[in-house]
Amino acid sequence: MKKLYERIDDIDIKGEPSQLTEMVTAIDIALQHVAEQTDQLTINLVRYSASNKGTQYEKVADHTIELRDALYEASLELNDIQNQVVDYQNKVSRYDERNEYAAKHHPYLVNINQNINVETKVVQFEKAEMRHVVALLNNYYQTVVFQMRTIIQKKNDIGMIWRDSQYRDFANFIDLVTNRVKDALKEYQEYARYLDGKIKELS
Repeated sequence: MKKLYERIDDIDIKGEPSQLTEMVTAIDIALQHVAEQTDQLTINLVRYSASNKGTQYEKVADHTIELRDALYEASLELNDIQNQVVDYQNKVSRYDERNEYAAKHHPYLVNINQNINVETKVVQFEKAEMRHVVALLNNYYQTVVFQMRTIIQKKNDIGMIWRDSQYRDFANFIDLVTNRVKDALKEYQEYARYLDGKIKELS
């Protein structure tokens, strides 16, 4: 996204700027959490890359790496937006960052493992490992669905107070991110069901 304000007067907020800051910060926190969870899922899936040559597994693993990288970039961008909103609030309030009443930038805390070092040759992919992957996918689904609800609800709430055209850019950005995650969640559910079927065959 472009910088949120070329001119402060161009921003049209109904109510206090602090309301916008609070909601954008909530989205920032939630998206960073999703990015971290996706990184952990990537590490766990890649462990089985030598022993699992199934087409579905390889597709899921590749898509997860792509999602991890996309969420890293998106969460960085959203954190920058949060910092811009904080700067906007402080300018409107005429506070500098040293003022005790000034809004604070939310730090970027995601530490993505760009190089995943796993000794895959010694890792098998049998019934116990399949159960482990199903549990990982189900836990990821439950955690991320909750975060997605937060992000979407806050985006909609922001739309009630942010009334200039920049909100449309912000909303489109959030929609692109959440739709990509939703597509991934569907794929993970399908793969978990596939593995459940394989587990039953081996039982």
